[in-house]
Amino acid sequence: MYLAALHVRRASSGDEGINAFRYVHGRDWLEAPDGVPDDDPGSLVEQSIEVPPGGNRVRSFLDVIAPDHAAWEDIRKAIRAGLALTKPPMNFTYGACRIRFSLDEELRPQWLEEFRVLHDHLHALWPSP
Repeated sequence: MYLAALHVRRASSGDEGINAFRYVHGRDWLEAPDGVPDDDPGSLVEQSIEVPPGGNRVRSFLDVIAPDHAAWEDIRKAIRAGLALTKPPMNFTYGACRIRFSLDEELRPQWLEEFRVLHDHLHALWPSP
């Protein structure tokens, strides 16, 4: 599975918002494979769009690559481990999950809040049990 939350700014209007996506791959893995998401994002199954795509600049992003069967608790555990070890930009693996996070220089002073907002948008896309 690939989860992506992007804080974007529309170039033409300056409007900002979070666009979030959840993709599945129809397979699981023991460690996040190379190529996901860059070469193989998977099949889109859920999205939340605040700023229409096209002509936007990405101000920050949070990517989570995890097995399709992963529980949200597995992802949260990976995120907590990464937050304890590193600061942005982040690109780390914890168990079968890979987390990537980066942001514009002007957002760095409030990077933890930016991370939380992106995280919450990803969690909102999580399927209900």
